[in-house]
Amino acid sequence: MKTIGERLRFLRGKQKLPDFAQRFGVSKSTLGRYEKGISLPDAGFLAAICQQLHVCPQWLLMGGEKPCQPFVKDCPSGACDDSGPSCIVRDYANLSSFKTFMDFFQNWVVDQGFEVDKLLSVRVTGDSMAPTFAAGSLVLVDMNQPDLSADAIFALRQDEKVIVRRLQKMVNGDVHVKTDNPRYEDQIVRSESLPILDIVGRVVWAGVHL
Repeated sequence: MKTIGERLRFLRGKQKLPDFAQRFGVSKSTLGRYEKGISLPDAGFLAAICQQLHVCPQWLLMGGEKPCQPFVKDCPSGACDDSGPSCIVRDYANLSSFKTFMDFFQNWVVDQGFEVDKLLSVRVTGDSMAPTFAAGSLVLVDMNQPDLSADAIFALRQDEKVIVRRLQKMVNGDVHVKTDNPRYEDQIVRSESLPILDIVGRVVWAGVHL
């Protein structure tokens, strides 16, 4: 995608040109000229694209191999459309009070080596992992990474909710369950009790819900 027009076409995806144009306050003929490279979009239009689609301005203006940040769309109603080159990551509905679906650039997901049906989005509701994750942050959980081969942050199933903790496997086989907030106490789970750690997957991405 060497031109702004090609990148705009990429962002529009499967959405019809008139609908996309109306969404960003231009006529379909104007958007058509932008996409064909006949004319350049104005600053207001580009700003709206970046703000509403969470696209990095540098990528939109200058290009590159891929968008310089993952595209994320918060769809509280669960009614995300398929208007872009994207994939839906479902909410961990049974374990979270947030009925939220997230929409990521498909090429970003593939580049990271993730499988869409193995990803879950979860909202952090407490401050036990602050300052790493503030309350309200969104985390992306990869269920393909449930093992404790590395010191990392994991999502754990606890009763009817999900919690996020840093897990560190010790040389004796025990697991150190850590919070990043010094106000909370860490815990040690003995090796013989590891089955009680119901690990959902590893946290691989985080964003902040403002």
